[in-house]
Amino acid sequence: MGSLYNGFGAALKNAAAEVLRIGEAYGPIALVIRNIDDKELVLSVSRKSSGKLVLLQGDTAVTVHAIGTGYTGNTTDRDFTGQSLAHVPVIPGSVTVKPTAGGNSINSSDVDGDGKLYAYISSVKTLCGSVNYFTGLVDLHYPVGKAPNTGAITCDFSYSSGVVKSNGIKTFQVPYLSPKNFETLIVKVASKLGNARVRATGFLSF
Repeated sequence: MGSLYNGFGAALKNAAAEVLRIGEAYGPIALVIRNIDDKELVLSVSRKSSGKLVLLQGDTAVTVHAIGTGYTGNTTDRDFTGQSLAHVPVIPGSVTVKPTAGGNSINSSDVDGDGKLYAYISSVKTLCGSVNYFTGLVDLHYPVGKAPNTGAITCDFSYSSGVVKSNGIKTFQVPYLSPKNFETLIVKVASKLGNARVRATGFLSF
């Protein structure tokens, strides 16, 4: 027995757009993604209840990773440009940029999965930079008074080997989820070029 879920949507340029919801998921789940007309697509799957990402088979989490040859804070400079993450495509919603702790340093993350890095400063959501999910480029632009502390600026993120090429079809596996915690999964897709038509099918077997 099983359940079949179908979805259709338009992936946005370097921003994850929802294309499918899978209800009462506990896995294993097969996702079939068809890229109708964009150059490349990358998936982001998260839990509806918490927004927490669910890594697919083939996805890899990386922690405390140098950004390119390295961005280094000095308590003065607020802009850092031109360096990239070593692994792509980056999974939307997985990025946290972490300057060396101390001073005025603040962590920022792509909380909305739209390629923009935000930090909450005095409870105010503040733009601090951007990340390109397909090239890995990370640009940082910290607000006045928040220049990173002296030391390395690193990044936690996840990346995927599962790019779906233009006019291609690919199957992804969602790892087993505990049957004690029935969950709705949100499947989002970001595109390299923008406004790509995507068909998604999720098959839940039980």
